[in-house]
Amino acid sequence: MLAAMVGICLLVAMIALPAGGALSRARAALGAGDAGEALAALDEALRADPEGVEALRLLGQATLSLGRYDDAATAFRRAAELAGPSSPDGLAALCGLADAQARSEQNVEALATLDRVLAAAPSRPAVHHDMGKIHFALGRLEAAAGQALPQPGEE
Repeated sequence: MLAAMVGICLLVAMIALPAGGALSRARAALGAGDAGEALAALDEALRADPEGVEALRLLGQATLSLGRYDDAATAFRRAAELAGPSSPDGLAALCGLADAQARSEQNVEALATLDRVLAAAPSRPAVHHDMGKIHFALGRLEAAAGQALPQPGEE
């Protein structure tokens, strides 16, 4: 019985290792500004674990840096769904999704996504800042100024 459990643990570890190594390579490549290398590593990681939240979030970052906003939005959206939109990983994925939406000039959608972030985590100054920039881009100056003011619970 113990031998079988050890065998199962080793099998699980062998399956998880390629994804972990690939994620490390992807993180390093993104840190070095090499999105192409990151994409290759993330392809490997996602083959090993198609529902890997971190791999999907990193895929969103890599494709975002390449200007592939629709691909980035798809990856971030899937990561948020898998992680749960109120989890730290889910909130990070939603922020990435809003960034992809804003960069592709889907400003109304980006605001709705950031509203979801604030519903789960109201005191996030960076989100208010991003919302202010989007309102400004839409010509909504009063709303933009309102986001610049300290929000309840913020200093």
